[in-house]
Amino acid sequence: MKKFLKDKSGISLIELVVVIAIMSVLVGAIGLGVGLSSTKPATQCAKKLQMAIQKTRVDTMGKKNGRLVVKLEADGTISMTEELNYGTGTAKIDGPVTVGSKGVSVKTGSPGSPLTATGFVVEFYRGDGKLYVCTSNYSGISEATRYDALPIVVTKGNRSYSIDIDSLTGRVTLENL
Repeated sequence: MKKFLKDKSGISLIELVVVIAIMSVLVGAIGLGVGLSSTKPATQCAKKLQMAIQKTRVDTMGKKNGRLVVKLEADGTISMTEELNYGTGTAKIDGPVTVGSKGVSVKTGSPGSPLTATGFVVEFYRGDGKLYVCTSNYSGISEATRYDALPIVVTKGNRSYSIDIDSLTGRVTLENL
């Protein structure tokens, strides 16, 4: 009997189960961290677009007109340009500024057209005080190209955000889909 007590080589079944449980928790945590970091560009792009839309609206209140142009660049990145007093001799243009990295998808329009090199415009229309999303006609808003409350959807991987614009109040909300 003493011989069995002295010989303690090897591991017990309980020790093996505990080690496997710890390893599975660590692998799960690492997998979750990698998943969150791979969708971070979508989060950053959506937040930058939301803030830029709000800033453009506020900046436009004291100007003649203003808009935010969002485009897909040749290298696959997403850029935006804020244009105040466009079409006048005193236009102020900020940008283009990169807001989305390669692999981030931005869609707008009906039924959710992907962003192209021509892009889309978020414009503050001083005639009725509303914000509109235009998918064409950059020379100015016309009835044919204005869309009330058209959402902008930003996606990367399995993460999607919707930027909703209440055209009547100008409120811009970011929603996780």
